[in-house]
Amino acid sequence: MGYPGSSSDCIDLFFKQTSNGYSYYLEFNQTNSPENDQNLSVLELLKSLKDPLVNKFGFSYESKPDNKIFTFIPNRKKENYETIEELLVDVEKDLTTIIPLVDKYILKEQKRNPDFVAHRITQKEFCAMKNKLERRLKKYSNIKDMLFNKVTLENVKTAVNDLKEKGIPDGFNSSKYYDVKIDGTLYPSKPIMAIANYYATGRKVENYFSGGINTPCFKAYERLGIEIVTKSNNMDPSQTFLIVVSKELKDDRLHPKV
Repeated sequence: MGYPGSSSDCIDLFFKQTSNGYSYYLEFNQTNSPENDQNLSVLELLKSLKDPLVNKFGFSYESKPDNKIFTFIPNRKKENYETIEELLVDVEKDLTTIIPLVDKYILKEQKRNPDFVAHRITQKEFCAMKNKLERRLKKYSNIKDMLFNKVTLENVKTAVNDLKEKGIPDGFNSSKYYDVKIDGTLYPSKPIMAIANYYATGRKVENYFSGGINTPCFKAYERLGIEIVTKSNNMDPSQTFLIVVSKELKDDRLHPKV
């Protein structure tokens, strides 16, 4: 059940992977200005679901009454999981509680509005959504490479000064496999890029991206001519090989062999 102008459905299950592990959350949202009876019924459905779900799980987020979008997010059992398998066990437990409640309140809303269309997703619908997603991923596959395309060398040097003054930001650790060499000094690659991107775009400094070979982070350093230094004592030999080959290829482009 979606609504006009939405980029998601009204009940969504999100999965996330960060350096802290795996996580998930369920989000319920619908416009507070429904344009027809169908959208009004969706809003009424979610409002009726809120109290039973909050009583069962508590909530981590609830929108203000005057927001344009009605939203609430129930609490999850854990903040982070070490394995996907562990996460999926709790997801299944949550869905075992939530799905019957959704079905129950759909039936109640359909008694109020017999024209209300809502049902469990079919295999055909799922396949259609999956195919649409794959087409979008293919179409926009290069967007992630643009993540740090606004970062300049000046931004990076400002980030270095910030790191010297304030230390490594929350959510980051010292680098394990790679450093970057800036003005002769080694620095952890990810915190520097996160801070630099803050100065370039205003995006909050947090651990929202990966480091390593062929990542947007490292491509930005390469674009700026900043040397990436391998901490080979801690690294898998195959990764050491990749960075060496990558550097040699780059050097060949700058200084072609004759």
